[in-house]
Amino acid sequence: MLGKRARPFLTAKAAETHNLLEFAVYLLEIYKPRFRSEDDIITAALLLSAGRAAMRFDDVMTANQMNMNADAQEELCNSFMHFSTCYMRAGGHSIPKFHLMIHLVQRVCVNGNPRFSTTYKDESLNGVLARIGATCHRKHWEFNVHRKYNFMLHCEVTLEMH
Repeated sequence: MLGKRARPFLTAKAAETHNLLEFAVYLLEIYKPRFRSEDDIITAALLLSAGRAAMRFDDVMTANQMNMNADAQEELCNSFMHFSTCYMRAGGHSIPKFHLMIHLVQRVCVNGNPRFSTTYKDESLNGVLARIGATCHRKHWEFNVHRKYNFMLHCEVTLEMH
């Protein structure tokens, strides 16, 4: 199914989805003419456009070394923005990593090609923050997450000093 009715949805890390992305675009290209309702035709077109933009994004990263020229940086940014816009217009959900990806693309001129970066340190921090978040009441959730995280950091620094 397509769009808002689609449940469950796939969650995976970006590196795990390259072949799946190509397969999904291939299937949408083949089966797009079979959609009959106007909503499904529009959704399929948006998802196909989003998939092609994601493939362009991957192609730009793969074709470039650590230092990317301005044209490649612009193509990377345009591809991601086109992907995220089409995906959300098709009924997809914006996730916090979309926002982080925008910053990642913006900082290519300073940090280089994202293909050469790693997020393993961040992944463990995500787990820590998720566990902290699960213990906080939603009424003051943000404040309590910050408070508990800062307390944890203070305890680690104190333990390292002794």
